[in-house]
Amino acid sequence: MFSLRAFLKTSVAVLGLLPLLVSLSPPDRARPDPATGSGPASEGGLVLFRPASAQELAAVLDRVWAEVGDGGVPNVAPATLPPGLDRFPVSRRKQVFVRAVVPHVVAANERIRAQRDSLEAIARNLERGGRTSEVDLLFLLDLARRYRVKVDPAGVRADPRAVLDALLKRVDVVPVPLAVAQAALESAWGTSRFALEGNSLFGQWVFRGGAGMAPRDRPAGARYAVAAFPGLAEAVDGYLRNLNTLWAYEEFRRLRARARAEGRRPDPRELAWGLLPYSVRREAYVQEVLDVMRQNRLGRYQGVRLVRLAPERIEAALGGIRLASGREAAAPDA
Repeated sequence: MFSLRAFLKTSVAVLGLLPLLVSLSPPDRARPDPATGSGPASEGGLVLFRPASAQELAAVLDRVWAEVGDGGVPNVAPATLPPGLDRFPVSRRKQVFVRAVVPHVVAANERIRAQRDSLEAIARNLERGGRTSEVDLLFLLDLARRYRVKVDPAGVRADPRAVLDALLKRVDVVPVPLAVAQAALESAWGTSRFALEGNSLFGQWVFRGGAGMAPRDRPAGARYAVAAFPGLAEAVDGYLRNLNTLWAYEEFRRLRARARAEGRRPDPRELAWGLLPYSVRREAYVQEVLDVMRQNRLGRYQGVRLVRLAPERIEAALGGIRLASGREAAAPDA
């Protein structure tokens, strides 16, 4: 019988194995620590499971969230959302949806934060008059490619400060309350066809022929579609990548960088006004995002951290529920 405990001990960072569709590149990783040369600062991994029903999803999330205190988020989340959330009472539906999505956003932000920490370490070394190592230069060039910063490799090697400044504006986290509010609006709290059939939480569009899911009311001849993803993790990665790279969200990044320069933690209510291009409804859409954050007290998830539960606690919470790998989780007494 498959042992969940053995699986967790050998491969806790399940999320890190998932491909990133939006950028058509693998998940980002932090470079080796500049001081020690040893692995990434943070893997931000999740244990993903596949609930067979909304009731099963709610039961598992109840158990794993009971394991963490205030300010903590369990490192367990569904790979996909099952149908049936719309049959829950509204308050219960929202609770389950938030608990399903928050760990994905926190884990993705942790990986971005590890990259940013590495960038800041390189910047501090330059400020002290140090030289940038070949490993650090390759890291900068790789991040520039991933975050769509146009660079001249020779220029980066001669003086990396310009690319560092550009990357620090892009390689940064998106506040959890803002991401969850947009996911709730764009997916109808996890009940839309796009969320259930294509794991599309944020309503991203694609324009390649044959890609994505066509809206039923799409005009004849139109080529746009709603992006589809293998799982929720990829949907979250794609959303964060869009806000951090696309020209439409330059104002969002400017507001975030200004808060950093002033020594403040970026406020999701302020950053929401950088999302006017996200919807043709513009100000009305931003106001709706703000209302969702306020009415559902999503601000309590600002600054939360991922808590890695002990394998035996995860095993007890999951029981025989399928993992994202498709294998069956062993029963707690196996």
